[in-house]
Amino acid sequence: MTPWPGHRGATVAFVTKHGKEQLVRPLLEAEGLGFVHVERDTDVLGTFSGSVRRERSPLETARTKASWALEACPSARFALASEGSFGPHPSLPWTACGSELVLLVDRLTNLELLGLDLTTDTNFATRTVSTLDETRAFADQARFPSHGLFADGVPVTTLPSGGPVTLATDMRAHRNPTRQAAIVRATRHCLRQLVTCCAACGWPGDPLEVRTPGLPCSACGAPTRAALGVSRRCRRCSLTTWEPAPERSAPEAICDFCNP
Repeated sequence: MTPWPGHRGATVAFVTKHGKEQLVRPLLEAEGLGFVHVERDTDVLGTFSGSVRRERSPLETARTKASWALEACPSARFALASEGSFGPHPSLPWTACGSELVLLVDRLTNLELLGLDLTTDTNFATRTVSTLDETRAFADQARFPSHGLFADGVPVTTLPSGGPVTLATDMRAHRNPTRQAAIVRATRHCLRQLVTCCAACGWPGDPLEVRTPGLPCSACGAPTRAALGVSRRCRRCSLTTWEPAPERSAPEAICDFCNP
C-alpha cells in the first residue's frame, strides 16, 4: 500500500467569508501547516437569514467549498471547509442544538477527514415579537449585543422598537462567539485525525468504532446494555483492535433484569 506522505510543511487553503480564518489558522499552524485564506462569496450556497436556501447537505456543501479552495490555490495540498447547521436536537425534545462540520481534503491522496461538534450550547432561536418588552426578553436570551440578531431577515445593531417583527439569532461565525467555540472544537477534532495513524498501514483518520454490549450486572450477573468493550477498525487496511471496558461489571441500576 502507498504510504501516507505526511503533512508537515504542507499548505491548507480555506474558503470563508465570515472571519473563520481567524479561528482555524492558529490551530493549523500549531500542526506545522501553512495557511492561505481564500475570499469567496459562500453565501451563494445558503444563508442563515434564509435569503438563499442551502440546497445540499452540510457535507456536500463543505465539499463544494473545499473544491473552490483547491481551484483558487493550486499550490495548496490541502483544502479546509466549514459548515454549520442549527435546529432541534436529534434526541433531546424541545432542545436546540448546533452542529459544526469541518472537512479537510488532501489533493494528493483524495483523503477526507471530518471533524464534528454537536452541542446544546447555542443561542439559536427565532420569535415574532410585538412589544418592546418581548423584544428585550428575546434579545437577552439571544445574548445580544455580543451575539448578532436578525430582524425580519436583516442584521441589526439596535433593537427595533415596534412590532410585530420576527427576530432571529445571527448564526454567522463573525457575529456569534458561541458558534466560534464550536468551530474551534470541530477543527481540533479534524486535525486530531490527521496525526492519528493506523499502526499497520500508517494511514490517518479515526478508526471505525463498534461498542459491544453485554457487560455483566454487578448484582445478578446478567448481560446489560453497557459495553463489554470497543472494537476499532482502520478504514483503509481493516486492522482491528479490541479494547475491553475498564470496569468488570455494570451498576445494578441499568440492569433490565434487576429493574424490569
